[in-house]
Amino acid sequence: SLYDIWQCNSLVPHKRQQDEAREDLPTSQSEDDNLTESEQIIDTEVAPNVDDDLSVGSKSISSAVSGQDDKDDKFRFSLKYLLSQSAKSPIFMNIDRCDNYEPDARLNETLAPLLTVRVHSSSSNSSVAKSRVTHRRNSMALLYAATVKGKYHKTTADRLLILGEEHFQQKEYERSLECFDRAHNIYVAKIGEDALESIETKVKVAGALVALMRPDDAMSKFSLARQMSIAVLTGAQADLQIAFLSLEIGNIQRGKGMHAEALKLTKQALRLYKKQHGELHVTVAKAASEIGKLQHLMGQLSKAVSVYTQVLKIQVGLWGKMHPAVADTLLQLAIIYDEMGDISRSMKITKKSFLIYSATVEEYHLSVACVLCHFGNLYSKIGNHSKAFKAYGRALNIRRKLLGRNHQLNADTVIEISNIFRAVGEPQQAILCMTEALDIYRKALGENHTTVSDVLNVMGMTYYDMGDCDKAIKMYSQALNVRINAVGESHPSVANALNNIGTVHSRTKDFQKALISYNSALKIYEMLPTPDHLKYCVTLVNVGTVLRGVGDFEKAEQVFRKALDICFDNAMLDEAHPVVQKARRSLKAMDAAPYRNSEPWKFSG
Repeated sequence: SLYDIWQCNSLVPHKRQQDEAREDLPTSQSEDDNLTESEQIIDTEVAPNVDDDLSVGSKSISSAVSGQDDKDDKFRFSLKYLLSQSAKSPIFMNIDRCDNYEPDARLNETLAPLLTVRVHSSSSNSSVAKSRVTHRRNSMALLYAATVKGKYHKTTADRLLILGEEHFQQKEYERSLECFDRAHNIYVAKIGEDALESIETKVKVAGALVALMRPDDAMSKFSLARQMSIAVLTGAQADLQIAFLSLEIGNIQRGKGMHAEALKLTKQALRLYKKQHGELHVTVAKAASEIGKLQHLMGQLSKAVSVYTQVLKIQVGLWGKMHPAVADTLLQLAIIYDEMGDISRSMKITKKSFLIYSATVEEYHLSVACVLCHFGNLYSKIGNHSKAFKAYGRALNIRRKLLGRNHQLNADTVIEISNIFRAVGEPQQAILCMTEALDIYRKALGENHTTVSDVLNVMGMTYYDMGDCDKAIKMYSQALNVRINAVGESHPSVANALNNIGTVHSRTKDFQKALISYNSALKIYEMLPTPDHLKYCVTLVNVGTVLRGVGDFEKAEQVFRKALDICFDNAMLDEAHPVVQKARRSLKAMDAAPYRNSEPWKFSG
């Protein structure tokens, strides 16, 4: 067979084997049969231009196999087979067949120049043609290296890296990971795990794992690379590599909620970047911006404002005031000032950010959508729902145009629009928006995601406010099931969902079911390693409300007083807090006369 010929020890295949091999070689038609549908479309639309781009190679090949070379069957066979296999992807199976084959030396003279030829195209589909031709050349280069040098040669690893980076740019992360992983194994075997090439390839493997949403594996690879960099590298190279890896690990830790650990690493990266680049450098701005994000997430708002102010100075010094990065930082400051309650300052900074985006990026740009969403949030808070609706509407149009209709960011925007409908007293429109968002979240995140549970919970609250208790209990129950599947039965958010179900049962006078739900929630709160005293007290007050509703005033009084004792013992709430006031009013009402129509508390998440 063809593969037996590739693996045979004889340098010149038998004549009959050559004839059989030529019959098995892929023709242009059979090659198209192996292409995906999108690749066939590309071939149909840009084939003439692709052929033009390959004309240099085809002419060289034609001249190489013509004349006296026609008499050399081994050379013709080697060249034709190598070129035919280079068009296939993935190509690792072809590499594995290169063990025992020694190609003619003229392959090096004929193919080596083709592997560095730049691709040119004048067609309207030049980028598509260029990408396809580049991929074929990179694939051919890899197969050539594995054939001539050997599949475990350092040159083969170099070519694997190039092909892996191409796959990464095309967002083909699985193939990219496979290329990087094989290259890393070759480097480790040939030059050792502590060699610079091995360390850098391990970093590329980690980057592909991040893209594949495998943060734990990625953090493990980044951490190993960081340890090796500390042990092996010296001087400026060590500082910059360690700073880069510290930032990458910090980003993963931030996503996992490990904010304190991430902050420590990010501050180390900032110190190293300042040491090597000085104060006015893009890497310093990036590291400082990451510190601002972490301090924001940790609730250190004043510190975050101070850091972002320093970032602004660096960015303005590097690029001037009218730059998208400056607008990004201004938007982060606007969000923080909003959380600090300074809406007027937040609005002023948001307008500055919007003006910079308008002057520096396209009208349909995701950054413009972000700043419009923040406008919508601010207008909602000051009660200008008309302007809020327009801002969210423009943001939604941009995101749909750039991302398609079924992207998660679209669902986020639709949820904000539903909140406006709820605020202006149009719950039916809010339900329609939430239903659309729920469908997108389920497609993007899966059925058992906490975001799906959050939307179901808000839908339950909306139906509850509308007085439709049957649909409210249905939504709350679905939210509870999703939440249990996502985070387990003992998570505090499960207790919140149980509290909401109890609230609906309490309104429908099904006090027995209400008490069951509330008591289940209390058991979860009691088992938490870090007690949530506020929600525990809220649930106690709800239990007291139900007991008062069934006429068990003695137990109700005990529960209310227990809630007040917990509040004051933990110095958590003062007399002005709504929970304390509700418990006080309930106790006073029971002293005066039975009061059985108090509304229990609901949790939003």
